[in-house]
Amino acid sequence: MMSGRALALWRQLAQPVGRRLCSGGAAKEPAKGWWHSAQFWGGLGAAAGWGMTGSAIYDANLKGPEIISLNMTSVMLVYSSLFARWAWVVQPRNLALCACHVSNVVAQSNQMRRAIQHKLSQGQEKEVQDMGQKAAVGAATMGALMLGGPTIQGAIVGANLGPVRCVCTAPARRRARAGSRNRRRGALCKRS
Repeated sequence: MMSGRALALWRQLAQPVGRRLCSGGAAKEPAKGWWHSAQFWGGLGAAAGWGMTGSAIYDANLKGPEIISLNMTSVMLVYSSLFARWAWVVQPRNLALCACHVSNVVAQSNQMRRAIQHKLSQGQEKEVQDMGQKAAVGAATMGALMLGGPTIQGAIVGANLGPVRCVCTAPARRRARAGSRNRRRGALCKRS
C-alpha cells in the first residue's frame, strides 16, 4: 500500500505537464480511488515502459551486436511508434508514456543499425535483404490499410452488423440524435 504522501506525489507526476502548470500541481481525487484512476495506471505504464528503453540502452553499451534479433527489433520499433502516437493523442495526454516510447524508438533504431552493420560485415547480405523486403511489404500493407480505412469502416458500419458505432464529432452526434445521417470520412454515424 502506498502512503498518502507517496500517492500524492505519484498522482502529481502522472498528470500531464500542462494540467500541473495550470492547477498549481494539485491532484484531483478520483471518484473511485487511486486503484481505478487513469493517472495511476498511466504513470505505472510509463514507468514499466522505461524497462524496454533501458534494456536497449544497456544492450547497446555492454553487449555485442550478434545477440540482436532483427525481427524483435522491428516489432519493438512498430510497437513503440504506435504507442507513442497513442500516448500523444489520448486526452489527457500521457507525456511520460509518450517520452518513454519515443526514447525506445530511438534506442531500437540504434540497435537496428548495429545489427545491420554487424550482419553486413559478416557477409549476411541475404538476411538483411530479406528483412528489408519484409519491412517494405509491411509498410505497403499498413499504407493500404490507412488509405482504405475510412471506406472499410463505412462499409462495416453501413452493413448494420449490430452494436457497431463510430466515434463522431459533437455536431455529428447532434445531427445523429436528430435522426439524420452523417457521412464523415466514410463512416455512417447513426443514432444508436
